[in-house]
Amino acid sequence: MDKGNGQSLENPAAKANIYSANVSQSWMNGIFKKGSKEPLEETDIREVLERDSAHHLATKLQRAWDHEVKTSKKPRLLVPLIKVAGVKYFFSIVYVIIEMAARIIQSVFIGQIVGAFYVGGVDRNNGYLAATLLTLCTFIETIIHHPLFMESLRTGIDVRVALSAVVYNK
Repeated sequence: MDKGNGQSLENPAAKANIYSANVSQSWMNGIFKKGSKEPLEETDIREVLERDSAHHLATKLQRAWDHEVKTSKKPRLLVPLIKVAGVKYFFSIVYVIIEMAARIIQSVFIGQIVGAFYVGGVDRNNGYLAATLLTLCTFIETIIHHPLFMESLRTGIDVRVALSAVVYNK
């Protein structure tokens, strides 16, 4: 984004590490601090990441569509969309499966913890182990849920922007 004096504000997400970019989103702290002290202005808007630009997304989809038209008798839009965003959706499905497994296993560990309080039930050491594993499952679910939601949302927006840009270019 041009600040008016020829300078461009680099997007901090471009240099964010894996933890900051995917788990904590701490690369946004600067804009939050500034916004809490004073109203944000248009000059505070950062450059769009290349991977999020309409041109980049439309080019990827257009190439996949052109290939589909050349190679298929009945071209279907779903095939290029899968080529462009399918890997992201696949990993989202894998993360959903891991998250659901963690949720299901949590109920088993809760049952073992409750059983540790009954006489003749699970012994206390197994109760402590179940409590530790319950905490671990909760931690895994927490670490996976928000990045999964963010990436699914981002992928949906990418598909929408790519489709809109391709239609607009036609």
